[in-house]
Amino acid sequence: MSGHKSSFRAEKKLEAVEIPAGGTAKVDVDVPGVRSGDFSFVAAPCDLQGLLCSSYAHKNAVTIVLYNPTKGAVSLDSGTWKVKVVR
Repeated sequence: MSGHKSSFRAEKKLEAVEIPAGGTAKVDVDVPGVRSGDFSFVAAPCDLQGLLCSSYAHKNAVTIVLYNPTKGAVSLDSGTWKVKVVR
């Protein structure tokens, strides 16, 4: 298996957010050159406190999705989220 042909990185500062029990939050991070089908990875700047984090790449962006499966609201402080995409 050969190495990755292309990789992309980006960061985005997000303001503090509270996600209610059973709720979701989504944010797009601009990543020029990325396309659907690329693999995306996310580095959170804080403890996710039980939140589930996923991401997906699409044309020139990555969407980060946070889901709260807990029984209470979860508050996250502001911070810089990092994404890496490989093709």
